[in-house]
Amino acid sequence: YEDYKRVMSDTDMVHYFQSLEKKEADELNRLYNAEDKGLAKGLAEGRAEGLAKGKAEVALRLAQRDLPIAEIADMVGITEAEVQQIIDNSTE
Repeated sequence: YEDYKRVMSDTDMVHYFQSLEKKEADELNRLYNAEDKGLAKGLAEGRAEGLAKGKAEVALRLAQRDLPIAEIADMVGITEAEVQQIIDNSTE
């Protein structure tokens, strides 16, 4: 208790410990924010990948039914070149 009273009466020491606490809190906050940003980025990338895969599957199924490439592109929301690439990749 005496040591605590002595340390707490030294304003320089109190400021030092407060700065250490603030530094630790800032670091934890930075890590939490980085984790949230990483999670959001991963979710966005996963959604985009899933959407692209889904579009490719639909485009391929429509192509297998002999629909015109232009019509497939319009229905799926991708370019004719992308439809052609999907078709070409499916036959490899």
